[in-house]
Amino acid sequence: MNSPELRFPEVLLVDLSQSAVGIRVFKIGQFDQESEEIFRRQVETVKDLDEYLKGQLGELSPKLVVITNSDLEEYGQNILSESGLKVVRADQEKAKRRADHGQGMIKEAESRAKGDFSYADMLNSIIDDGELKQEVANYIFTSADLGNKLSELLRQLSGMRIVYDKWQEKKPNKLAMVGSLVADVHDVGLIDRVIEGTEDLSLENLNGVFPNNTCSIVSPDARFSGLTDNGLAGSIEINGKFVPMGGNEDFDYGFDQMFRNGRDCVLLIDPYLPGEREGEVKGVEEKKARRQVIYWLYAKRQVKRAFRSKSFTIGDEFQPESTRIETIVQDVIDAHLFFARLNADGQPEVVLTQRQKAKSISSPILNRRVSRQVVDVYNEL
Repeated sequence: MNSPELRFPEVLLVDLSQSAVGIRVFKIGQFDQESEEIFRRQVETVKDLDEYLKGQLGELSPKLVVITNSDLEEYGQNILSESGLKVVRADQEKAKRRADHGQGMIKEAESRAKGDFSYADMLNSIIDDGELKQEVANYIFTSADLGNKLSELLRQLSGMRIVYDKWQEKKPNKLAMVGSLVADVHDVGLIDRVIEGTEDLSLENLNGVFPNNTCSIVSPDARFSGLTDNGLAGSIEINGKFVPMGGNEDFDYGFDQMFRNGRDCVLLIDPYLPGEREGEVKGVEEKKARRQVIYWLYAKRQVKRAFRSKSFTIGDEFQPESTRIETIVQDVIDAHLFFARLNADGQPEVVLTQRQKAKSISSPILNRRVSRQVVDVYNEL
């Protein structure tokens, strides 16, 4: 894939010293030869990233943290100890207790959670770490398999931080998360079509553009729901096969914040992280189908909860429930989901979609005159 010519500094040197970068490196159950090699390689990748960030930024570098599971086998514990990296551990007993009580917690479906792990607990573990709470103002999550793109990843971390800081300056405490476009996670063509107005965002395609913790930044008050544990809320059918419902804790959190608290979610689309991540990305189409179903279920649960509490009403009560939910979701994402980019001076600009413009939604941060079209970037992908 040919990357577009960058019109901003290839590495943006931003003060990240008040950010903690969390990377999940974990193994459930016993190691075998293949998983030992994968685990060791992931830890070495994180260590290389830590050394690179310190070499580039010095005292401005973030606190880099490995997130793992508390019942990690001794082999993995030794590898992490030898790395010299800071490690936080998600309490596996919490996930086990949640799975045991799943039937009582979930009324809509039969819980099938095993309590083996919890992505939500892993993310929350770094936010809850007492030492970090004293040192950092925000938390960045990224994936170990992006560690082979050192300069590009630093650029994205800095870019997200620039957007985050500007949003906080203009709209204090009204930001839920900033994500970075990752080419093999997000649908770059869809983003272009939505901006140009040839396609609209809906629950059918929202998973292709929503920020997620492949590379994202959240505020210190972020909290990810254990409801998203795999299997806790039952199973869903994808292409004729039943799989545990769960994951996508970033959407559950982000939509909840937009819907209930009027906070914003932002996707940094330029610069972006190109694809070709280290290691094979398996089951991409199945992941997309799974996300599509899960996004609908998470949004439906939150909207129905608001209906039941009578804290939210919209549309004709005789409309089909799915129509009313879709209308709410579209209004919420138009009001609170934004695409941003950095201009030639490294300053953030919001790129409004045609639907946002039609609704007279204004940019939450002041923009300079837009000097080029986003399509110029994406035509090179």
